[in-house]
Amino acid sequence: MKTTEKLTNEKRKEIENFWKGRLLNHHKSSQANNANEKFYVLSMFPYPSGNLHMGHVRVYAISDTMARFYRLNGKHVIHPMGWDAFGLPAENAAIERGKVPHKWTKANIQSMKRQMESLCCSFDWDREFTTCHPDYYKWTQFLFLELYKRGLVYRKKAKVHWDPVDKTVLADEQIDEEGRSWRSGALAEIKYLEQWYIKTTAFAKNLLDGLDEVDSGLWRDIVDLQKHWIGQIEGVKFDFRVQKNDEKLDVLSLFSKTPEFIYGASHILVKPEHYLALYDQATDGRLEGITALNPFNGNKLPIFVEKSAEYFHEQLDSHLAIPDGNHLDEKYAEKHHLCYTKVRSTHDPNILTNSGHFEGLHRKSAFQAISEYAKHINAGGQMTSAKLRDWLISRQRYWGTPIPIIHCPKQGPVPVPYEELPVKLPEVENFAGRSAASLLNNADWLKARCSNCTCEEGGKRETDTMDTFVDSSWYFLRFLDPKNSFQPFSKDKVMAGMPVDLYIGGKEHATLHLYYARFFTHFLCSLGILPHPEPFLNILSQGMVMGQTFKVEETGKYLRSDEIEFIENKKNAIEKSTGKPVEIKWEKMSKSKHNGADPQVIIDEFGADATRLCILANVAPKSHRHWNLDVMKGILHWQQRIWRLIGDYLKVKHQGNIKIDEAELLKFNLDIDHKRNHIVKEVTFHMGKTFLLNTALSRLQEFTSFLKKCPEGVIANSSNFERALKDLIVMLSPFSPCFSSELYCGFRNRGDVNVFDETWPPVDNNYELPLIVKVNSKEVCRIPVQKDRIDDLNVEECYSFATKNAEYQKKMKNREIFDIKLTKNFGYNIEINIFVKKPKNIKNNEET
Repeated sequence: MKTTEKLTNEKRKEIENFWKGRLLNHHKSSQANNANEKFYVLSMFPYPSGNLHMGHVRVYAISDTMARFYRLNGKHVIHPMGWDAFGLPAENAAIERGKVPHKWTKANIQSMKRQMESLCCSFDWDREFTTCHPDYYKWTQFLFLELYKRGLVYRKKAKVHWDPVDKTVLADEQIDEEGRSWRSGALAEIKYLEQWYIKTTAFAKNLLDGLDEVDSGLWRDIVDLQKHWIGQIEGVKFDFRVQKNDEKLDVLSLFSKTPEFIYGASHILVKPEHYLALYDQATDGRLEGITALNPFNGNKLPIFVEKSAEYFHEQLDSHLAIPDGNHLDEKYAEKHHLCYTKVRSTHDPNILTNSGHFEGLHRKSAFQAISEYAKHINAGGQMTSAKLRDWLISRQRYWGTPIPIIHCPKQGPVPVPYEELPVKLPEVENFAGRSAASLLNNADWLKARCSNCTCEEGGKRETDTMDTFVDSSWYFLRFLDPKNSFQPFSKDKVMAGMPVDLYIGGKEHATLHLYYARFFTHFLCSLGILPHPEPFLNILSQGMVMGQTFKVEETGKYLRSDEIEFIENKKNAIEKSTGKPVEIKWEKMSKSKHNGADPQVIIDEFGADATRLCILANVAPKSHRHWNLDVMKGILHWQQRIWRLIGDYLKVKHQGNIKIDEAELLKFNLDIDHKRNHIVKEVTFHMGKTFLLNTALSRLQEFTSFLKKCPEGVIANSSNFERALKDLIVMLSPFSPCFSSELYCGFRNRGDVNVFDETWPPVDNNYELPLIVKVNSKEVCRIPVQKDRIDDLNVEECYSFATKNAEYQKKMKNREIFDIKLTKNFGYNIEINIFVKKPKNIKNNEET
């Protein structure tokens, strides 16, 4: 680096053009033989839309910064990237443009990959894959069959929105406020079609209990969302076979809070919108000839259509009636002259009677025993909540993973043999004007041989494809073994690589995606091929990047920034052409709202490093980011100050013979060491524990200001200053890889060195770290302890330190201790939490 050069935007880009190619694979070569402890950093892989948006920039800047931080800390970092490539947007784009989806997708991937590389992201590109490639979705199909084999996949009728023009099922987002198809404009119809489900409710209790096992300190809000989604586990689901005049129709899943009374079931109620309500009804609401078979005693239960909400749990559209356990059910049975069995003993209502081989059991014991027996006879039995639903995975579109099922005229749905996977999508050359349903209507592709028989009529392939959430529910496992052509992944490799240590992505995926991913790992763990059911140790859910919007209050029309005029010191605005008042807000970036920002334009003007620093500075990763370029001014100024700091250092070193008084030098050295240790501790803590990257950057800016104040005599003669300056560059490097690489070469005055060959700076052993003393979780005092002692302290030693502190003694007067807990944040601090009863009133010896 030329120390006299000004750090202009052109210079920034010149630096990055030099370093990007050199850093692209450096992390791979530096870790080639790294046998150290692994650290799996994963950012949610993107849908290949063709262009990065600012949300992408934020998540990948966070991800790459963390990956580089842990490499510098000696970890063997796994930092993969791939493409969630199936789905409706690609299919719609292909239909609109008359293009083939896989070509459109491939072009988008190439574009986004170039942008990621321009952002200087150190991804493990040798792990890259796309979910739309047969090499990947073959194993999605394999996992589907594994679920099917264990009774966790089934097919039943479900209510769907149907486009009568395009002859296809519509997702909710494809229907406008008037109920019309976004594409054809036709009013959507309600139909009941056979759909495929994964029985995620079978793992409901495991998934709920698993949330108590994770270290949820940093993602408590996500844990709460998951718990709310699953609901309270308070009952059991049973599977009843529905039949019409002894002809099997479907399997009806029914929830009961009192499964122990199942032998006393008398009838079933369904709401008018339930698909069973489509069958002919008698005047009293009973479905003629339609019954459901109780799998425990073979009783045929009548089914009634009932409008009154009082019979139903608020989130259910069916009800299993057990009169001996429910007064409303008893009244309904008597009204309709239905016979039912008493299942509660007259001597003790908690003891079962007339309940088969569960006779005489206490109802609490019977609850569990009957649930287990239901599983044994394939009649459900999974403990779940009333609100939780199984996962409907059927999608009536072309661009998705084909469901590996053949419909046989004799045997019904038959799984495709494993050795015939993958079931590939048929090749379609012309997408222009085609409906989604017609794309799979390929006569040659539809014909398939049933593997269980040799029926003359032949079989027909399933034309539904899978929800893209299925593809993205196990991708983090494939990243650990992406080239495996014999199985989805090696057991040894996932045992070594899982769980993911840090998962980074948008909070909007904290419910469905996270729930499905957790389901898959719980399922695979139950098979013994994963070490732990929970896939993620820590989750960092970053906030959205928001742009400023201008909306005409009267009409709701969104305006561009050049269509408005600010008034009253820029606090309010009006539309230029009409003078109408304009509402100013911060909203999620959108083209329709004219508040987006093109990352590539920003990178091209200011450079990737400045863009990364800007997106990470000032705001915590979990908070929404109000994007404007005002922050960029501060970042550019800070870069310029560091540039000059290195320049000043090189200039002074080149001059030589700059003297300083030894006493003054000693004082500065002590100050530098103290500041260096403090900053290293703070930055390390926030990067490794809180993930407050904005705070870490703030500390580095503070460190820069401190070092800038050191006089030339210190710069020329202090090895402590040299060490501190080097540590500043190393700590900056995860955030700003190219700029830091240039600074490091300048600092070392060599061109053949790389800052990422350094190690993360440690806190000196003689530096004092805080022993934080808390009483009932509230901090009372901090006691300085040398770092080389702090990690070895036990509860007794920490308590002894506390008792000698005046603030603690004052706080603890007349208070009785009932528990003490010690928490170690190794290398950062140690906490002792002393739990006490309320102070007693001395006069009457009562607690106050």
